[in-house]
Amino acid sequence: MSSLFLDTGAAILGRHVDQFVSRRRKLSFEAQVSAALAELGLQVPRFEIRLKHLYKDVCDTCYAQGKENANPHALAIEFFLRLVIEYPTVVEKAVMFKGVLVGSIRIIRSWHVKNKIDAELAGNSINQVKRFLVDQLKALDLPPSAKLATEIQILEF
Repeated sequence: MSSLFLDTGAAILGRHVDQFVSRRRKLSFEAQVSAALAELGLQVPRFEIRLKHLYKDVCDTCYAQGKENANPHALAIEFFLRLVIEYPTVVEKAVMFKGVLVGSIRIIRSWHVKNKIDAELAGNSINQVKRFLVDQLKALDLPPSAKLATEIQILEF
């Protein structure tokens, strides 16, 4: 009888330890994504409540799909680009500095150099930022020569 009791207790304890470790790893992944977003210029603590919930859900889903192989920097880039390009008014309060998109190009390149993301993701993300910035030029009231010079600068960056 005592052997059965010990076996059951060990199984319950083992399950709790597994759940604890799994939860800690998921929270660590979420913290790494948050740190990567901060590098890119977004402050997760300053997100509106609705956006914080979305952020947590996205992190949970990504981690559940990839577990130990989930890349926090890749998720941060995807989340950053989606928010800053598609929903800029949603993240206004969370943006750390002006020119966050231009600054993101340098950060994304550095992550590739440090092997945090692959070349394809880096290239695609940088091109997406550049296309967006060039498209924004069309809405500005600038002489054509100034627009062209600025576009060239963006594309060379």
